[in-house]
Amino acid sequence: PRIPQTLDWDLWPGPAPLRPYNPIYVPFKWRGFYEYGTGAIGDMGVHNFDAAYWGLELGEPIIAEVKESSEGTEDSPPLWSITELTFPKSGTKPPIKVTFYDGKKLPPTDLFQGETPTDNGALIIGKNGTIYQRTWHGGMGESDMFKFIGGDAPAEAQPTSKTQLPRSEAGHHQEWILACKGQGKAMSDFNYASRLTESLLVGQLAIRTGKRIEWNAAKMRATNAPEADIFINPPYRKGWTL
Repeated sequence: PRIPQTLDWDLWPGPAPLRPYNPIYVPFKWRGFYEYGTGAIGDMGVHNFDAAYWGLELGEPIIAEVKESSEGTEDSPPLWSITELTFPKSGTKPPIKVTFYDGKKLPPTDLFQGETPTDNGALIIGKNGTIYQRTWHGGMGESDMFKFIGGDAPAEAQPTSKTQLPRSEAGHHQEWILACKGQGKAMSDFNYASRLTESLLVGQLAIRTGKRIEWNAAKMRATNAPEADIFINPPYRKGWTL
């Protein structure tokens, strides 16, 4: 196929191997190819998981395991998968398990407490009820995005503390520009976003290797799966090494 005049095909793959151009990769489907993307868990995962990860200060997972999945290929992730991450005990918080469903796979119906499942979102399940996060972005507003369901959940969220978490007034894009100019710090800067993303990509290692991953974040190693090393530190194309 002819390369569009608006596309620099040598530049587009970055450090990945340079393959012959094919429109199957761009503009959206690239995330379904391991050389260019990380599948749904590395794409929509960060959006759906952000609130729980931030609010619970989860840090790094220690175990990732695929509970179920369809067949993937050497080049692409499976069409659907259910992946479980385990975060260790921290302070007064017990160990926490996070289950990521993708490919139209949904959590068990009873967990929704009669609510209609949406295309994207999250269920934050506690001993006194569940917070249902009904979308992956904040565009619908907090009052519509989050809902308490089940247990002793009130009809509407009631603040229990005078302390409020900071809010993004400018939005991600403008925050990044302002931070580059030295005018404040982006809420989802690299210090935060890299850890959030990495935690989900440990799940991607479990998907790619087909093994339960025991993760050592400090060493960036799957201690029980040396075959994952090639995915953690893949070779860079000549001219793109760091």
